[in-house]
Amino acid sequence: MRKNNPFLHRSFRGNASQNLCRSIGTRVFIYHWHSLCRVSGFIMSDSPQKQQQDMTELKWGVTELMRRNTELEGRNSELKMMEEQQKAAKEQAEDLNKELKQKITELEMAEEQQKREKKEAEDLNEELKQKITELKGRIFELKMKEEQQKAEMKHAENVIKDLQDDITELKRRNTELKNQLDDALYYKTIVDCFKMIKTFFSYILNNIQIIKEYMTAVKTQKL
Repeated sequence: MRKNNPFLHRSFRGNASQNLCRSIGTRVFIYHWHSLCRVSGFIMSDSPQKQQQDMTELKWGVTELMRRNTELEGRNSELKMMEEQQKAAKEQAEDLNKELKQKITELEMAEEQQKREKKEAEDLNEELKQKITELKGRIFELKMKEEQQKAEMKHAENVIKDLQDDITELKRRNTELKNQLDDALYYKTIVDCFKMIKTFFSYILNNIQIIKEYMTAVKTQKL
């Protein structure tokens, strides 16, 4: 049974030790090594050379296990350091996440503020458009009134010019009438004088006899 058992072969025991040392940890290797020895009925050979060779392989296995244990402890330290770094990174990530959430909240508030300002700007723009439309309407009305006033002023200027021409004509006619009136008054005065002279001569002719008698009486009294 010992000769046919492959687990008792020297090369298998050495290769198995090396493979287990390279692949698993110390405690797991020792546990499986003892289990392997128990299951396979492993018994150290009675030959001194084989016993020495088995002890050499066993020492090599123990040394390899200790080296592996040292590596695992180093890796354990590295893992602890990595865990600490991971924890620090996690905390930093949480801080960054909080900061990111705060930034997102600030951006949302800024976006809401921007929307409100945009709405106010649009309302103001619409109001300004309405005001501009009203002002354009008023400007158009003022222009129409101005054109109407210009037309009325031009008409008034024409009327004033016509009135001035009429006044000039009336002054000219007044002067002519005044001259004519002066001539008429002068003619009337002359006529009146002639009438008075005619009346005087008529009176003399009518009373010439009385005048003669009066003159004779006056002469007689002087004598």
